[in-house]
Amino acid sequence: VVKDAKGGVYEFKADAKAAAGFVKVEVEKLGKSISTSAASLLVEMTGGSAGRALQEIEKLVIYTSGDRISER
Repeated sequence: VVKDAKGGVYEFKADAKAAAGFVKVEVEKLGKSISTSAASLLVEMTGGSAGRALQEIEKLVIYTSGDRISER
C-alpha cells in the first residue's frame, strides 16, 4: 500500500546522530535550519519516532521566526 501511494516509512534506529541528521534535512526542506543540539533534543523528545518528529518539525517551522531553530 505504501509503495502504491509513493509514500515512505522511516525508522530511527539507536543511532541518535543519524536521527538528528534526518531532522536537520527535513527542516532544511522547509526553508529553515536547526542547530545540532535542538535537532538532538527533538529526537529525544519524540522518543525516536520519525512520524512524531516530522509533525513537530512542521509546528516548529510555523511557530518560529527567523531562519534558524534553536533551543532558546
